[in-house]
Amino acid sequence: MRNWEQLFAKVKNSGVYSVEEAACPEVRKAAAHAGLAVFHLNLADINEKVGFLNAAAKTLQFPGHFGSNWDAFEDCLTDLSWFETRGYFLLIQNLEPFHKNAPAEMAMARTILQDVAAYWKQHDVRFFVGLAAETHCPA
Repeated sequence: MRNWEQLFAKVKNSGVYSVEEAACPEVRKAAAHAGLAVFHLNLADINEKVGFLNAAAKTLQFPGHFGSNWDAFEDCLTDLSWFETRGYFLLIQNLEPFHKNAPAEMAMARTILQDVAAYWKQHDVRFFVGLAAETHCPA
């Protein structure tokens, strides 16, 4: 079992992690306790790129000029200036329909999330993503 509070405490640990579905409440609590802004992206019934991007934009309160494409998604994630926080935790749940129906798009989202975590790490800001699923969804 992973010690989430210790993980969330250090910038060097920023990244994308698998989270057991049953552990989601504990992980969210640990992220909040670590002083991270916590966001919950529920992908239930989302099975394509546009739905994913729209749900992410709503959850993360992207500006109105968000372009609903992968480049704009990455640009917004490497900005997030509209939040005053010491770091970020994005929990993504119910990703099975998206992964099953759009595996290439899921892989792209994961790559961007990993790149964004590396970006924030270089800027000394904690950025974590938890991918929660009932089943394993490989990259």
